[in-house]
Amino acid sequence: GTENGVPFDLSDSGDVQIIEPNLTIDKEGSISAGLPGDTVHYTITVQNTGTSPAYDVEIEDVIPAGLILDPASITSTPHADSTTVVGNTIKWEYDIIPNVGSTTVIMEYDAMIPPEGGTFTNTSTVIDYSSLPGDNPYERHYGPVSDQWTVEAPGTDILKLTLNTEINVPSPGGIVYFELTITNTGAMALDPVKLIDIIPDGLTYISGSSWVDSPLFPGANYEPESILDNLDGTQTLTWSNIWLLQPLPDMEPGDTVTVTFQATVDPDRVGTFINKAIVIGTSVIGDVTDEDDSPVGVKGPAIKIVKSVDPSVTYEDGIVEFTMVVTNTGEVPLDPVEVVDILPIGLTYADEADPVPDSVTINPDDTTTIIWNNIGHLDMGESTKLEFKAIFNGEETRSVNVVTAKGTPPNGYPVYDDDDASVTAIVPPHIWKVLSYNGLYRCELCDMDDLFRKAREMNIEFSEDIDRCCEPYDLIEALKNEIEKRGLKNDLRYKQALELIEYAKQCCDDAFETYSEGNYIGSYRWSIKRCKTLREAIELMIEILS
Repeated sequence: GTENGVPFDLSDSGDVQIIEPNLTIDKEGSISAGLPGDTVHYTITVQNTGTSPAYDVEIEDVIPAGLILDPASITSTPHADSTTVVGNTIKWEYDIIPNVGSTTVIMEYDAMIPPEGGTFTNTSTVIDYSSLPGDNPYERHYGPVSDQWTVEAPGTDILKLTLNTEINVPSPGGIVYFELTITNTGAMALDPVKLIDIIPDGLTYISGSSWVDSPLFPGANYEPESILDNLDGTQTLTWSNIWLLQPLPDMEPGDTVTVTFQATVDPDRVGTFINKAIVIGTSVIGDVTDEDDSPVGVKGPAIKIVKSVDPSVTYEDGIVEFTMVVTNTGEVPLDPVEVVDILPIGLTYADEADPVPDSVTINPDDTTTIIWNNIGHLDMGESTKLEFKAIFNGEETRSVNVVTAKGTPPNGYPVYDDDDASVTAIVPPHIWKVLSYNGLYRCELCDMDDLFRKAREMNIEFSEDIDRCCEPYDLIEALKNEIEKRGLKNDLRYKQALELIEYAKQCCDDAFETYSEGNYIGSYRWSIKRCKTLREAIELMIEILS
């Protein structure tokens, strides 16, 4: 300005310094590439490069999905005023980070790479800090500021399924359908990709059933290079490289391949069987592996048929009615269910069947075959009844009618059961007396011509003499001598044969005694037992010498 025309200058100057904090963050990992199971050690360094302290500092680290945090490894230097872990987020809080002296804080922790591998980008962030402590209307807030670290790892995943459902649940002899889906879940290419499958004891691989398919390839038969039968009954199948047929040389991240194959259930094996599969993929830094198993539930089919007749004793030309009850006693449905009934020559089919059979055939030997091709679907525990009538024609004094049931499960061998029912003629008492007398004194009932022939073929010397009980004692003695001569007398079958011979003598005595008492039916039955027992004893001795 001027005063009285004289200029003057009254100005002055001075320096003003605006101070404020400035935090930087640096994140590093111990490795940038690793295998599943490797540990990554993370270090987060936050430094105050500003001109004033930083207050109320919040630092956050978000663990990427998949990495497995070790909570016990979390540290901070100097010790944070607060450390919390919520879910996959770690949070450290400092009341102050100075701008002089100890201007740096360091946070550390460990995390493990998961089996499936992948790319894991981990970000650490200074979320917020201020220029003044506490709640102050004049404070300034700063942030966020971040840094990150990326780790790549190869990986693979195998998913094994049993494709059988209740519709085709396997039974002994059935087929089990397996499907294995292998995916490169990591961040690196794999080559080769080896597959090992362990088929449990009770199942057997079906040669030629292995099929490999992928979105890149229409699929083709690819048999395992190795099929090893193990001592414990398991089988080990090995495919050296299931990616071999694909158009690209390596299995890239995200690629998938599917392997299907079949196995049969061994006879008489039921229960739950565990099938295990292992995949091994090779990356540039090493092998990765995964395994999975799938249970196979094998259920047992069974069928039961019970046959009865009414009446069971009748005169010639009497009509009898047979009843058959077929029951599914197994764990799976049966369909179809076939029933085959064989009428002996002493019975003549008389129709009146319910249900009506599909065929009735008179055979060349005068027996009759009655067939129901399918009596219907039988669920577990379900039964159905069949009935028909026949005429006792007098061709036999006792006619035995045998029936067989066959049930087919959804996926397995058929199952069978049989039963019989007999019809006996009503014989007048005087006929029984004649029959019992013949049983005692005529040995046609004990016809042993076939046994004599077998003994001669073995060069056993004997006469065909028989005693009071129709026992061919000379043959028996000759067989005893030969067995002892060969040092075979300790054979358990020999002991059993000797016991049978003694029992045959007792049957003979009982036959004579009951005859003398006038019990002709009883005497005849004892004679039949005597003959049957003698045959069995001689057959055992011939078997020992064969």
